[in-house]
Amino acid sequence: MKRKFVYISFLLPLAILMGCTSTVIKSARSTNYDKVEKSLFIAASLMDDSFGITGGERKKAFAALFRNDLQACGIDSRVEFVENTALHLEIDKKIKEFEPNAALYVQWEHVGLSGRIFHADLIDQKSNVNVWNSNIDIAEGLELDTASALVKSLINQMTADKVLPAGCALSTA
Repeated sequence: MKRKFVYISFLLPLAILMGCTSTVIKSARSTNYDKVEKSLFIAASLMDDSFGITGGERKKAFAALFRNDLQACGIDSRVEFVENTALHLEIDKKIKEFEPNAALYVQWEHVGLSGRIFHADLIDQKSNVNVWNSNIDIAEGLELDTASALVKSLINQMTADKVLPAGCALSTA
């Protein structure tokens, strides 16, 4: 009986914690960059394994969430995925065709002690200069809500850093 209580008292808080998704994001904005983006090309290298689901379901969710959330605050966007270096020339061509104000490169870095680590760089297309960057650490539970957490974190941080319009901040609930 005592042994069951010990297991339950240990496993219950663990199960509760594993059902949660938390995010830590750090960013830096170029001090001389004062533009608010109106169009954005997102080039993402996320790898299926980083989302734990094969077949691209999480990638599709990521793209739809990003496009819909940016459209809701008046930003025209396009999302493309890059999974190997041979495709970078193709992405550059697509960026030129879309003619955005900036390109956001989002890349899965690795799995850390606390979760999955992503890095993002925002490149101004007129000057070809990196004007904003961010590191995102997403600790997730059983729900594996990485796509939503990543999109919300990026949009909220870019809004807080005044790279996106003030109305773009998303609810974290």
